[in-house]
Amino acid sequence: MRLASYAFLRRAAAMSSPSSYSRTGYPRPRRGYSGRPSPPPPPPPPDAASEIVSRDYHLSAVHAANESLRRGGGGDIRWPPPPYRQGPHPHQPHYGYGYGYGYGYGQTWQPGPSYGFVPYNYGHPQQQPPGPQYGYGAPNPYVHGHLQPQPHVRGAASPGFRPGAPQLTPRLADYLRRWRFAKQRPPHQAGRFIILSYNILADYLAQEHRFLYEKISPFILDWNWRKDKLLFEFGLWSPDILCLQEVDKFTDLEQEMASQGYNGTWKIRTGDAADGCAIFWRTTRFQLRYEEDIEFTKLGLRDNVAQLCVLESVGLQYVQTDSVSLSTSSNHPQQAKQVIICNIHVLYNPKRGDIKLGQVRTLLDKANALSKMWNDAPVIVCGDFNSTPKSPLYNFMLGQKLNLSGLARNTISGQQIGGSSQGLYTGPNISGWTPEEIKAATGKDECTFMKHSLKLRSVYTDVEDFEGTKDASKEPLVTSYNRKFMGTVDYIWASEGLHTVKVLDTFPIEILKKTTGFPTKKWGSDHIALACELAFTK
Repeated sequence: MRLASYAFLRRAAAMSSPSSYSRTGYPRPRRGYSGRPSPPPPPPPPDAASEIVSRDYHLSAVHAANESLRRGGGGDIRWPPPPYRQGPHPHQPHYGYGYGYGYGYGQTWQPGPSYGFVPYNYGHPQQQPPGPQYGYGAPNPYVHGHLQPQPHVRGAASPGFRPGAPQLTPRLADYLRRWRFAKQRPPHQAGRFIILSYNILADYLAQEHRFLYEKISPFILDWNWRKDKLLFEFGLWSPDILCLQEVDKFTDLEQEMASQGYNGTWKIRTGDAADGCAIFWRTTRFQLRYEEDIEFTKLGLRDNVAQLCVLESVGLQYVQTDSVSLSTSSNHPQQAKQVIICNIHVLYNPKRGDIKLGQVRTLLDKANALSKMWNDAPVIVCGDFNSTPKSPLYNFMLGQKLNLSGLARNTISGQQIGGSSQGLYTGPNISGWTPEEIKAATGKDECTFMKHSLKLRSVYTDVEDFEGTKDASKEPLVTSYNRKFMGTVDYIWASEGLHTVKVLDTFPIEILKKTTGFPTKKWGSDHIALACELAFTK
Protein backbone atom coordinates (compact mmCIF):
# COMPACT_ATOMS: atom_id res chain seq x y z
CA MET A 1 0.00 0.00 0.00
CA ARG A 2 1.31 3.42 -0.98
CA LEU A 3 1.88 5.74 1.96
CA ALA A 4 0.47 9.26 1.85
CA SER A 5 2.88 12.14 1.78
CA TYR A 6 3.68 13.97 5.01
CA ALA A 7 2.28 17.24 3.63
CA PHE A 8 -1.03 15.60 2.79
CA LEU A 9 -1.37 14.09 6.28
CA ARG A 10 -0.63 17.44 7.88
CA ARG A 11 -3.33 19.14 5.81
CA ALA A 12 -5.86 16.41 6.61
CA ALA A 13 -5.18 16.67 10.33
CA ALA A 14 -5.56 20.43 10.24
CA MET A 15 -8.86 20.23 8.38
CA SER A 16 -10.35 17.73 10.87
CA SER A 17 -9.01 19.35 14.03
CA PRO A 18 -11.39 20.99 16.56
CA SER A 19 -9.91 24.40 15.75
CA SER A 20 -11.70 24.25 12.40
CA TYR A 21 -14.98 24.68 14.22
CA SER A 22 -16.42 27.53 16.25
CA ARG A 23 -17.66 27.19 19.80
CA THR A 24 -21.21 26.94 18.52
CA GLY A 25 -20.39 23.88 16.45
CA TYR A 26 -20.49 25.57 13.07
CA PRO A 27 -17.48 25.19 10.73
CA ARG A 28 -15.23 28.21 10.47
CA PRO A 29 -14.97 29.77 7.02
CA ARG A 30 -11.81 28.46 5.33
CA ARG A 31 -10.18 28.55 1.94
CA GLY A 32 -11.13 25.46 -0.11
CA TYR A 33 -8.56 22.94 -1.35
CA SER A 34 -10.30 21.91 -4.54
CA GLY A 35 -8.15 22.10 -7.63
CA ARG A 36 -11.12 22.53 -9.89
CA PRO A 37 -11.42 25.91 -11.60
CA SER A 38 -14.08 28.25 -10.25
CA PRO A 39 -17.22 28.42 -12.39
CA PRO A 40 -17.70 31.63 -14.37
CA PRO A 41 -20.02 34.22 -12.80
CA PRO A 42 -23.63 34.06 -13.99
CA PRO A 43 -24.73 36.63 -16.58
CA PRO A 44 -26.58 39.68 -15.24
CA PRO A 45 -30.36 39.22 -15.02
CA PRO A 46 -32.62 41.14 -17.39
CA ASP A 47 -33.75 43.39 -14.55
CA ALA A 48 -30.25 44.35 -13.50
CA ALA A 49 -31.37 47.93 -13.14
CA SER A 50 -33.40 46.93 -10.12
CA GLU A 51 -30.12 46.81 -8.21
CA ILE A 52 -29.63 50.55 -8.65
CA VAL A 53 -27.69 52.07 -5.79
CA SER A 54 -29.86 54.10 -3.46
CA ARG A 55 -28.08 54.24 -0.10
CA ASP A 56 -26.01 56.95 1.50
CA TYR A 57 -23.38 57.27 -1.18
CA HIS A 58 -22.17 60.53 -2.64
CA LEU A 59 -24.35 61.98 -5.38
CA SER A 60 -21.79 61.44 -8.14
CA ALA A 61 -21.08 57.89 -7.04
CA VAL A 62 -24.75 57.00 -7.07
CA HIS A 63 -25.23 58.65 -10.44
CA ALA A 64 -22.28 56.78 -11.93
CA ALA A 65 -23.46 53.46 -10.55
CA ASN A 66 -26.96 53.96 -11.87
CA GLU A 67 -25.76 54.95 -15.32
CA SER A 68 -23.43 51.94 -15.44
CA LEU A 69 -26.26 49.57 -14.58
CA ARG A 70 -28.56 51.14 -17.14
CA ARG A 71 -25.91 50.78 -19.86
CA GLY A 72 -25.55 47.16 -18.84
CA GLY A 73 -29.01 46.36 -20.08
CA GLY A 74 -31.13 47.21 -17.11
CA GLY A 75 -33.18 49.66 -19.12
CA ASP A 76 -35.42 52.39 -17.78
CA ILE A 77 -37.15 51.47 -14.56
CA ARG A 78 -40.83 52.24 -14.42
CA TRP A 79 -42.42 50.35 -11.59
CA PRO A 80 -46.21 50.11 -11.66
CA PRO A 81 -48.02 51.54 -8.66
CA PRO A 82 -49.19 49.15 -5.95
CA PRO A 83 -52.61 47.73 -6.86
CA TYR A 84 -55.47 48.44 -4.51
CA ARG A 85 -56.19 45.07 -3.03
CA GLN A 86 -57.62 43.51 0.07
CA GLY A 87 -54.63 41.33 0.82
CA PRO A 88 -51.14 40.37 -0.32
CA HIS A 89 -50.77 39.02 -3.84
CA PRO A 90 -49.45 35.43 -3.80
CA HIS A 91 -46.89 36.12 -6.51
CA GLN A 92 -45.48 39.37 -5.24
CA PRO A 93 -42.25 39.34 -3.23
CA HIS A 94 -42.12 40.67 0.28
CA TYR A 95 -39.63 43.46 0.84
CA GLY A 96 -37.87 43.16 4.15
CA TYR A 97 -36.17 45.62 6.44
CA GLY A 98 -32.63 44.76 5.46
CA TYR A 99 -32.41 42.94 8.76
CA GLY A 100 -33.00 39.36 7.71
CA TYR A 101 -36.77 39.80 7.82
CA GLY A 102 -37.49 39.74 4.09
CA TYR A 103 -39.49 36.54 3.87
CA GLY A 104 -43.07 35.44 4.19
CA TYR A 105 -46.24 35.03 2.18
CA GLY A 106 -44.96 31.88 0.52
CA GLN A 107 -41.63 33.42 -0.48
CA THR A 108 -38.12 32.30 0.34
CA TRP A 109 -35.88 34.92 1.81
CA GLN A 110 -34.19 37.46 -0.46
CA PRO A 111 -32.38 40.66 0.49
CA GLY A 112 -34.68 43.66 0.47
CA PRO A 113 -33.97 46.79 -1.58
CA SER A 114 -32.33 49.87 -0.15
CA TYR A 115 -34.39 52.19 1.99
CA GLY A 116 -36.93 54.31 0.18
CA PHE A 117 -37.38 51.76 -2.65
CA VAL A 118 -36.75 54.42 -5.32
CA PRO A 119 -33.72 55.11 -7.52
CA TYR A 120 -31.64 58.19 -6.82
CA ASN A 121 -33.28 60.33 -9.47
CA TYR A 122 -35.60 62.99 -8.19
CA GLY A 123 -35.95 64.79 -11.49
CA HIS A 124 -38.85 62.54 -12.48
CA PRO A 125 -41.77 61.01 -10.60
CA GLN A 126 -41.05 57.57 -9.23
CA GLN A 127 -43.47 54.77 -8.49
CA GLN A 128 -43.29 52.10 -5.84
CA PRO A 129 -42.14 48.58 -6.75
CA PRO A 130 -44.71 45.81 -6.65
CA GLY A 131 -45.09 44.27 -3.25
CA PRO A 132 -47.12 44.53 -0.06
CA GLN A 133 -47.67 48.16 0.90
CA TYR A 134 -49.69 47.36 4.02
CA GLY A 135 -52.65 49.36 2.84
CA TYR A 136 -56.30 48.52 2.23
CA GLY A 137 -56.26 45.46 4.44
CA ALA A 138 -52.77 44.06 3.76
CA PRO A 139 -51.06 43.03 7.02
CA ASN A 140 -47.70 44.31 8.16
CA PRO A 141 -45.30 41.58 9.34
CA TYR A 142 -43.39 44.02 11.58
CA VAL A 143 -45.70 45.43 14.24
CA HIS A 144 -44.73 47.53 17.27
CA GLY A 145 -41.04 46.78 16.85
CA HIS A 146 -41.36 42.96 16.83
CA LEU A 147 -41.43 40.59 13.91
CA GLN A 148 -44.73 38.75 13.63
CA PRO A 149 -44.84 35.10 12.46
CA GLN A 150 -45.70 34.74 8.79
CA PRO A 151 -46.40 31.63 6.69
CA HIS A 152 -43.57 30.48 4.44
CA VAL A 153 -42.62 27.61 2.18
CA ARG A 154 -42.13 24.26 3.91
CA GLY A 155 -38.45 23.79 4.51
CA ALA A 156 -37.54 27.36 3.66
CA ALA A 157 -34.77 28.80 5.75
CA SER A 158 -35.30 31.85 7.90
CA PRO A 159 -31.94 33.63 8.03
CA GLY A 160 -31.10 35.34 11.27
CA PHE A 161 -33.82 33.54 13.21
CA ARG A 162 -33.38 30.94 15.95
CA PRO A 163 -36.31 29.56 17.96
CA GLY A 164 -36.50 31.19 21.37
CA ALA A 165 -33.94 33.87 20.54
CA PRO A 166 -35.10 37.49 21.11
CA GLN A 167 -35.62 39.53 17.94
CA LEU A 168 -33.48 42.64 18.04
CA THR A 169 -34.86 46.05 17.18
CA PRO A 170 -33.21 47.46 14.03
CA ARG A 171 -30.70 50.25 14.46
CA LEU A 172 -31.67 53.71 13.25
CA ALA A 173 -29.09 53.50 10.47
CA ASP A 174 -30.72 50.30 9.17
CA TYR A 175 -34.34 51.30 9.60
CA LEU A 176 -36.34 51.71 6.41
CA ARG A 177 -39.01 54.37 6.33
CA ARG A 178 -42.09 53.19 4.45
CA TRP A 179 -45.14 54.63 2.77
CA ARG A 180 -48.33 53.76 4.67
CA PHE A 181 -51.60 53.79 2.77
CA ALA A 182 -54.91 55.10 4.02
CA LYS A 183 -57.70 52.55 4.34
CA GLN A 184 -60.13 54.44 2.14
CA ARG A 185 -59.39 54.27 -1.55
CA PRO A 186 -58.85 57.50 -3.46
CA PRO A 187 -61.41 58.69 -6.02
CA HIS A 188 -61.18 57.26 -9.51
CA GLN A 189 -58.96 59.19 -11.90
CA ALA A 190 -58.03 61.76 -9.27
CA GLY A 191 -54.95 63.87 -9.88
CA ARG A 192 -52.24 63.05 -7.35
CA PHE A 193 -49.11 64.69 -6.03
CA ILE A 194 -46.61 64.26 -3.20
CA ILE A 195 -45.85 67.10 -0.78
CA LEU A 196 -43.05 67.21 1.79
CA SER A 197 -42.63 69.40 4.89
CA TYR A 198 -39.20 69.59 6.49
CA ASN A 199 -37.36 71.79 8.98
CA ILE A 200 -33.84 71.30 7.61
CA LEU A 201 -31.92 73.01 10.49
CA ALA A 202 -30.28 76.27 9.46
CA ASP A 203 -26.50 76.06 9.36
CA TYR A 204 -25.92 79.15 11.50
CA LEU A 205 -28.43 77.95 14.10
CA ALA A 206 -26.69 74.57 14.32
CA GLN A 207 -23.47 76.42 15.18
CA GLU A 208 -25.04 78.96 17.56
CA HIS A 209 -26.98 76.28 19.46
CA ARG A 210 -24.16 73.78 19.63
CA PHE A 211 -25.25 72.72 23.13
CA LEU A 212 -28.26 71.00 21.55
CA TYR A 213 -25.93 68.76 19.56
CA GLU A 214 -22.98 68.34 21.91
CA LYS A 215 -22.94 64.57 21.39
CA ILE A 216 -23.08 64.90 17.60
CA SER A 217 -19.77 64.74 15.74
CA PRO A 218 -18.80 68.10 14.22
CA PHE A 219 -18.52 66.67 10.70
CA ILE A 220 -22.17 65.56 10.88
CA LEU A 221 -23.20 69.16 11.60
CA ASP A 222 -21.17 70.48 8.68
CA TRP A 223 -23.48 72.08 6.12
CA ASN A 224 -21.95 70.42 3.06
CA TRP A 225 -22.31 67.01 4.70
CA ARG A 226 -25.88 67.70 5.74
CA LYS A 227 -26.80 69.19 2.37
CA ASP A 228 -25.82 65.97 0.61
CA LYS A 229 -27.98 64.00 3.04
CA LEU A 230 -30.93 66.36 2.58
CA LEU A 231 -30.71 66.26 -1.21
CA PHE A 232 -30.43 62.50 -1.14
CA GLU A 233 -33.51 62.31 1.05
CA PHE A 234 -35.44 64.56 -1.33
CA GLY A 235 -34.58 62.03 -4.02
CA LEU A 236 -35.88 59.15 -1.95
CA TRP A 237 -39.36 60.60 -1.46
CA SER A 238 -39.51 62.35 -4.87
CA PRO A 239 -41.94 65.11 -3.81
CA ASP A 240 -43.70 67.38 -6.28
CA ILE A 241 -43.90 70.18 -3.68
CA LEU A 242 -41.49 70.90 -0.82
CA CYS A 243 -42.14 73.23 2.12
CA LEU A 244 -38.90 73.85 4.00
CA GLN A 245 -38.22 75.75 7.20
CA GLU A 246 -34.96 77.13 8.65
CA VAL A 247 -33.48 77.70 5.20
CA ASP A 248 -30.39 79.91 5.32
CA LYS A 249 -28.44 78.48 2.35
CA PHE A 250 -31.16 79.02 -0.21
CA THR A 251 -28.77 79.67 -3.11
CA ASP A 252 -27.11 76.30 -2.56
CA LEU A 253 -30.44 74.50 -2.53
CA GLU A 254 -31.88 76.50 -5.41
CA GLN A 255 -29.03 75.50 -7.73
CA GLU A 256 -29.27 71.84 -6.80
CA MET A 257 -33.04 71.76 -7.07
CA ALA A 258 -33.06 73.62 -10.39
CA SER A 259 -30.84 70.93 -11.87
CA GLN A 260 -33.52 68.41 -10.91
CA GLY A 261 -36.43 70.30 -12.41
CA TYR A 262 -37.66 72.43 -9.49
CA ASN A 263 -38.37 76.12 -9.12
CA GLY A 264 -38.53 77.76 -5.72
CA THR A 265 -39.19 80.88 -3.69
CA TRP A 266 -37.68 81.96 -0.38
CA LYS A 267 -38.77 84.38 2.33
CA ILE A 268 -36.16 85.32 4.93
CA ARG A 269 -37.18 86.20 8.46
CA THR A 270 -37.11 89.85 9.43
CA GLY A 271 -34.75 91.30 12.03
CA ASP A 272 -31.30 89.80 12.57
CA ALA A 273 -32.24 86.24 11.55
CA ALA A 274 -30.55 84.70 8.52
CA ASP A 275 -33.00 81.88 7.84
CA GLY A 276 -36.52 81.68 6.50
CA CYS A 277 -39.06 79.52 4.69
CA ALA A 278 -38.82 78.13 1.16
CA ILE A 279 -41.27 76.44 -1.21
CA PHE A 280 -40.13 74.37 -4.20
CA TRP A 281 -42.30 72.76 -6.87
CA ARG A 282 -41.57 70.42 -9.77
CA THR A 283 -42.08 72.39 -12.97
CA THR A 284 -43.39 69.39 -14.90
CA ARG A 285 -46.23 69.04 -12.40
CA PHE A 286 -47.06 72.57 -11.22
CA GLN A 287 -46.73 76.18 -12.22
CA LEU A 288 -46.83 79.21 -9.92
CA ARG A 289 -49.91 81.38 -10.39
CA TYR A 290 -49.72 83.65 -7.33
CA GLU A 291 -47.36 84.31 -4.43
CA GLU A 292 -47.76 86.19 -1.15
CA ASP A 293 -45.63 86.52 1.99
CA ILE A 294 -46.49 87.46 5.56
CA GLU A 295 -44.08 89.43 7.72
CA PHE A 296 -45.54 89.05 11.18
CA THR A 297 -43.46 91.87 12.58
CA LYS A 298 -45.75 94.31 10.75
CA LEU A 299 -48.57 92.99 12.93
CA GLY A 300 -46.58 93.13 16.15
CA LEU A 301 -46.11 89.34 16.07
CA ARG A 302 -42.31 89.01 16.10
CA ASP A 303 -39.91 88.35 13.21
CA ASN A 304 -41.33 85.08 11.89
CA VAL A 305 -42.63 84.82 8.33
CA ALA A 306 -45.02 82.68 6.32
CA GLN A 307 -45.51 81.94 2.62
CA LEU A 308 -48.61 81.41 0.49
CA CYS A 309 -48.45 80.16 -3.10
CA VAL A 310 -51.15 79.26 -5.59
CA LEU A 311 -49.90 76.33 -7.66
CA GLU A 312 -51.73 75.04 -10.72
CA SER A 313 -51.43 71.47 -11.93
CA VAL A 314 -49.67 70.80 -15.21
CA GLY A 315 -49.63 67.03 -15.66
CA LEU A 316 -50.89 65.31 -12.55
CA GLN A 317 -51.17 61.53 -12.46
CA TYR A 318 -54.29 59.51 -11.90
CA VAL A 319 -54.99 55.81 -11.47
CA GLN A 320 -57.35 53.67 -13.54
CA THR A 321 -59.32 51.12 -11.57
CA ASP A 322 -59.00 48.43 -14.28
CA SER A 323 -55.23 48.79 -14.63
CA VAL A 324 -52.21 49.20 -12.39
CA SER A 325 -50.44 51.51 -14.80
CA LEU A 326 -50.18 55.24 -14.25
CA SER A 327 -51.39 57.61 -16.92
CA THR A 328 -51.05 61.35 -17.22
CA SER A 329 -53.54 64.03 -17.99
CA SER A 330 -51.90 64.54 -21.41
CA ASN A 331 -53.57 61.33 -22.62
CA HIS A 332 -56.78 61.96 -20.70
CA PRO A 333 -57.26 65.72 -20.50
CA GLN A 334 -58.36 67.06 -17.15
CA GLN A 335 -59.16 70.55 -16.01
CA ALA A 336 -56.20 72.23 -14.33
CA LYS A 337 -56.40 72.18 -10.55
CA GLN A 338 -55.27 74.93 -8.19
CA VAL A 339 -54.05 74.35 -4.66
CA ILE A 340 -53.08 76.88 -1.97
CA ILE A 341 -49.73 75.97 -0.39
CA CYS A 342 -48.93 77.57 2.98
CA ASN A 343 -45.58 77.31 4.74
CA ILE A 344 -44.85 78.63 8.24
CA HIS A 345 -42.33 78.42 11.05
CA VAL A 346 -44.14 79.49 14.22
CA LEU A 347 -42.35 81.30 17.04
CA TYR A 348 -40.53 78.93 19.39
CA ASN A 349 -40.89 80.74 22.76
CA PRO A 350 -43.18 78.48 24.85
CA LYS A 351 -44.23 81.40 27.07
CA ARG A 352 -45.68 83.43 24.20
CA GLY A 353 -48.80 81.48 23.34
CA ASP A 354 -50.44 84.74 22.33
CA ILE A 355 -47.88 85.31 19.58
CA LYS A 356 -48.14 81.72 18.36
CA LEU A 357 -51.92 81.92 18.12
CA GLY A 358 -51.73 85.27 16.37
CA GLN A 359 -49.32 83.95 13.74
CA VAL A 360 -51.41 80.86 13.00
CA ARG A 361 -54.68 82.81 12.98
CA THR A 362 -53.27 85.35 10.53
CA LEU A 363 -52.03 82.64 8.16
CA LEU A 364 -55.31 80.72 8.20
CA ASP A 365 -57.35 83.86 7.54
CA LYS A 366 -55.09 84.73 4.58
CA ALA A 367 -55.28 81.18 3.23
CA ASN A 368 -59.07 81.13 3.44
CA ALA A 369 -59.35 84.45 1.61
CA LEU A 370 -56.96 83.24 -1.08
CA SER A 371 -58.95 80.04 -1.50
CA LYS A 372 -62.11 82.06 -2.12
CA MET A 373 -60.30 84.10 -4.77
CA TRP A 374 -59.33 80.89 -6.60
CA ASN A 375 -62.68 79.12 -6.81
CA ASP A 376 -62.48 77.52 -3.37
CA ALA A 377 -59.17 75.85 -4.14
CA PRO A 378 -58.11 73.35 -1.45
CA VAL A 379 -55.53 74.45 1.12
CA ILE A 380 -52.44 72.71 2.49
CA VAL A 381 -50.68 74.15 5.54
CA CYS A 382 -47.18 72.83 6.24
CA GLY A 383 -44.60 73.81 8.78
CA ASP A 384 -42.94 73.67 12.15
CA PHE A 385 -45.65 74.90 14.52
CA ASN A 386 -43.62 74.54 17.73
CA SER A 387 -46.76 73.04 19.26
CA THR A 388 -47.53 69.50 20.36
CA PRO A 389 -50.55 67.33 19.48
CA LYS A 390 -53.74 68.11 21.40
CA SER A 391 -52.36 71.41 22.65
CA PRO A 392 -54.76 74.39 22.54
CA LEU A 393 -53.07 75.65 19.38
CA TYR A 394 -53.40 72.22 17.74
CA ASN A 395 -57.05 72.05 18.79
CA PHE A 396 -57.64 75.53 17.36
CA MET A 397 -56.43 74.41 13.94
CA LEU A 398 -58.41 71.19 14.08
CA GLY A 399 -61.62 72.43 15.72
CA GLN A 400 -61.71 75.89 14.07
CA LYS A 401 -62.32 77.67 17.39
CA LEU A 402 -60.74 78.31 20.77
CA ASN A 403 -61.85 80.03 23.96
CA LEU A 404 -58.92 81.55 25.82
CA SER A 405 -60.84 81.66 29.09
CA GLY A 406 -59.36 79.09 31.41
CA LEU A 407 -56.10 78.81 29.49
CA ALA A 408 -52.71 79.90 30.72
CA ARG A 409 -50.70 81.72 28.09
CA ASN A 410 -47.62 79.53 28.54
CA THR A 411 -49.55 76.31 27.90
CA ILE A 412 -51.00 77.22 24.50
CA SER A 413 -48.37 75.24 22.57
CA GLY A 414 -48.19 72.26 24.93
CA GLN A 415 -44.42 72.64 25.26
CA GLN A 416 -42.98 71.78 28.65
CA ILE A 417 -41.77 74.64 30.83
CA GLY A 418 -39.90 73.90 34.01
CA GLY A 419 -42.01 74.49 37.11
CA SER A 420 -45.10 75.60 35.21
CA SER A 421 -48.54 74.04 35.09
CA GLN A 422 -51.76 74.85 33.36
CA GLY A 423 -54.10 76.89 35.53
CA LEU A 424 -57.87 76.60 35.45
CA TYR A 425 -59.76 79.88 35.29
CA THR A 426 -63.46 80.47 34.72
CA GLY A 427 -63.81 84.22 34.40
CA PRO A 428 -63.40 86.28 31.24
CA ASN A 429 -60.27 87.96 32.64
CA ILE A 430 -57.73 85.22 32.02
CA SER A 431 -54.79 85.26 34.39
CA GLY A 432 -51.48 86.42 33.00
CA TRP A 433 -52.93 87.88 29.78
CA THR A 434 -52.74 91.60 29.15
CA PRO A 435 -55.16 93.36 26.78
CA GLU A 436 -52.33 93.61 24.24
CA GLU A 437 -51.69 89.87 24.41
CA ILE A 438 -55.38 89.07 24.00
CA LYS A 439 -55.51 91.26 20.90
CA ALA A 440 -52.35 89.65 19.53
CA ALA A 441 -53.94 86.21 19.84
CA THR A 442 -57.51 86.92 18.72
CA GLY A 443 -57.03 90.03 16.61
CA LYS A 444 -59.69 91.88 18.62
CA ASP A 445 -59.77 93.97 21.77
CA GLU A 446 -61.24 92.34 24.87
CA CYS A 447 -62.22 89.21 22.95
CA THR A 448 -61.22 85.83 24.35
CA PHE A 449 -62.91 83.75 21.64
CA MET A 450 -61.25 83.08 18.30
CA LYS A 451 -62.14 81.02 15.22
CA HIS A 452 -61.17 80.35 11.62
CA SER A 453 -63.11 79.16 8.57
CA LEU A 454 -60.89 76.39 7.16
CA LYS A 455 -61.90 72.81 7.86
CA LEU A 456 -58.48 71.22 8.32
CA ARG A 457 -57.21 67.80 9.29
CA SER A 458 -53.71 66.53 9.93
CA VAL A 459 -53.01 64.08 7.09
CA TYR A 460 -51.06 61.68 9.32
CA THR A 461 -54.23 60.98 11.31
CA ASP A 462 -55.80 59.49 8.15
CA VAL A 463 -53.51 56.45 8.36
CA GLU A 464 -53.38 53.75 11.02
CA ASP A 465 -50.31 53.08 13.15
CA PHE A 466 -48.46 49.94 12.03
CA GLU A 467 -45.19 50.08 13.94
CA GLY A 468 -45.72 52.04 17.11
CA THR A 469 -44.71 55.35 15.54
CA LYS A 470 -47.85 57.25 16.59
CA ASP A 471 -49.62 58.39 19.72
CA ALA A 472 -53.29 58.02 20.64
CA SER A 473 -54.19 60.95 18.38
CA LYS A 474 -52.54 59.15 15.41
CA GLU A 475 -49.90 61.86 15.17
CA PRO A 476 -46.24 60.80 14.96
CA LEU A 477 -44.63 60.36 18.36
CA VAL A 478 -41.50 62.21 17.25
CA THR A 479 -40.78 64.71 14.48
CA SER A 480 -37.95 66.58 16.24
CA TYR A 481 -35.15 65.15 18.38
CA ASN A 482 -32.21 66.93 19.97
CA ARG A 483 -30.59 67.01 23.40
CA LYS A 484 -33.37 69.14 24.93
CA PHE A 485 -36.49 67.96 23.10
CA MET A 486 -38.02 64.79 21.72
CA GLY A 487 -41.55 65.13 20.42
CA THR A 488 -43.87 66.27 17.64
CA VAL A 489 -44.11 69.86 16.42
CA ASP A 490 -44.33 69.42 12.61
CA TYR A 491 -47.54 68.84 10.66
CA ILE A 492 -49.12 68.74 7.22
CA TRP A 493 -52.69 70.02 7.34
CA ALA A 494 -55.12 69.60 4.43
CA SER A 495 -58.57 71.04 3.81
CA GLU A 496 -61.62 69.57 2.12
CA GLY A 497 -61.11 68.74 -1.52
CA LEU A 498 -57.97 66.67 -0.89
CA HIS A 499 -57.89 62.95 -0.14
CA THR A 500 -54.95 61.37 1.69
CA VAL A 501 -53.57 58.44 -0.32
CA LYS A 502 -50.49 57.62 1.77
CA VAL A 503 -48.09 59.11 4.30
CA LEU A 504 -44.40 58.53 4.94
CA ASP A 505 -44.06 56.73 8.26
CA THR A 506 -41.67 58.11 10.88
CA PHE A 507 -39.49 56.12 13.30
CA PRO A 508 -40.49 53.86 16.21
CA ILE A 509 -39.58 55.60 19.43
CA GLU A 510 -37.63 52.61 20.79
CA ILE A 511 -35.22 52.99 17.89
CA LEU A 512 -34.83 56.73 18.44
CA LYS A 513 -34.09 56.23 22.12
CA LYS A 514 -30.98 54.27 21.19
CA THR A 515 -29.47 57.35 19.57
CA THR A 516 -28.14 60.61 20.97
CA GLY A 517 -30.34 62.75 18.76
CA PHE A 518 -30.40 64.15 15.24
CA PRO A 519 -28.80 64.87 12.81
CA THR A 520 -27.03 61.56 12.15
CA LYS A 521 -24.74 60.09 9.52
CA LYS A 522 -27.85 59.21 7.54
CA TRP A 523 -30.32 62.01 8.26
CA GLY A 524 -29.33 65.65 7.79
CA SER A 525 -31.54 67.57 10.23
CA ASP A 526 -32.72 67.49 13.83
CA HIS A 527 -36.27 67.21 12.47
CA ILE A 528 -37.84 64.31 10.58
CA ALA A 529 -39.25 64.93 7.12
CA LEU A 530 -43.01 64.51 6.76
CA ALA A 531 -44.48 63.60 3.38
CA CYS A 532 -47.78 62.46 1.96
CA GLU A 533 -49.50 61.79 -1.33
CA LEU A 534 -52.76 63.65 -1.83
CA ALA A 535 -55.44 63.37 -4.49
CA PHE A 536 -57.84 66.04 -5.69
CA THR A 537 -61.46 65.14 -5.03
CA LYS A 538 -63.12 68.04 -6.83
